[in-house]
Amino acid sequence: MAIVILSADLFSHLPWAQANSSALVRAAVHSYETLGRGALVLSSNNYDQQTGEFTTHYTPDQARRQHGEEWPHPQIAVWVQEYDPTNEFVLILALVGDDGAIALYSYRVVFVGEHVLRFLHPVLHFLGG
Repeated sequence: MAIVILSADLFSHLPWAQANSSALVRAAVHSYETLGRGALVLSSNNYDQQTGEFTTHYTPDQARRQHGEEWPHPQIAVWVQEYDPTNEFVLILALVGDDGAIALYSYRVVFVGEHVLRFLHPVLHFLGG
């Protein structure tokens, strides 16, 4: 699923995410219904500069556990187990630097219908590089 954004700068991601909330909610709900608990991931690596779109990726918790993989931050693992799929999902926004370092912005997102109401408990963490 492709989602149109305003720019590739994920540091100003909350206004963008709010503006694209319907597409994010649809992607999260559909992914949960077909793949079970997990997190919706948007990465700057999946940004198409020609179309101005990101491709979403859903990471199912069960697949991670089957492959012995952990979530990149312990709080994400807790959220994935606790969220209420009728009105919440876990969103991870990954900004990949030229040096390979990754800044992850993780949220537990609350929605009603197709509209995001709140981005709860933001966590910022960094991975290698």
